[in-house]
Amino acid sequence: MLEEKRRDSMKYGKQKRTAVVIVAVVVMILCIAAFKMPYPFTIEADGIIVNNNLPGRENYAICMLVPYRYKEFLQGERPVVATFEGRDDVSIDSSIVSVSHQIVKKSNENFFEVYVQLADMEVDYYDLYPGMKVHVVISVDDTSIIRRIAT
Repeated sequence: MLEEKRRDSMKYGKQKRTAVVIVAVVVMILCIAAFKMPYPFTIEADGIIVNNNLPGRENYAICMLVPYRYKEFLQGERPVVATFEGRDDVSIDSSIVSVSHQIVKKSNENFFEVYVQLADMEVDYYDLYPGMKVHVVISVDDTSIIRRIAT
């Protein structure tokens, strides 16, 4: 009888250790994934296509209003993906060319203007016009969750 209880307690102890090892392995896998897998930080904004008439040629750009709280994130070149109203199949990859330093006040919130240059070839090929609405996704950071928390 005593020997039977001892066997049962040893069996229970082995099961307990196995469960602890499985939980530790799962936690370790989650930590490695949080450290390795990128977690992109993006800013989404709506804008319009504008025509900046330069001498000798037409110059098209996307003008968008971005909340002022994101101003520090847009220092330097950032990749941009733009999709156009009425052209669901058109998506253009570009980069920011100009960031305005003027504050634009709209519905009790401060914004600033950001411009993305469009190539003339893209404008002609995709049949884009000034005044057309655009939805823009700006990629700011592509670090992992752990690195984002640590900074």
